[in-house]
Amino acid sequence: MVLNATPLLCAGDCNQNDAVGIDEVLLAVNFALGLRDAGECRILDTDHSSSVEIGELIAAVRTALDGCPAFI
Repeated sequence: MVLNATPLLCAGDCNQNDAVGIDEVLLAVNFALGLRDAGECRILDTDHSSSVEIGELIAAVRTALDGCPAFI
């Protein structure tokens, strides 16, 4: 029985390899600073605001440190 068919997203996993590396965290910082377009990695923009805020940066860092929720 499938309880939830919605796949879990790995916050900050821009290259979709089921992990977040330092390169993706740095990319997120560049998005937050307005140096890159957040559309380049839509999975960082969890609230769909077309920008990356501090909470989304924290989520990406947490994922980098703790792993993706789908694989814990």
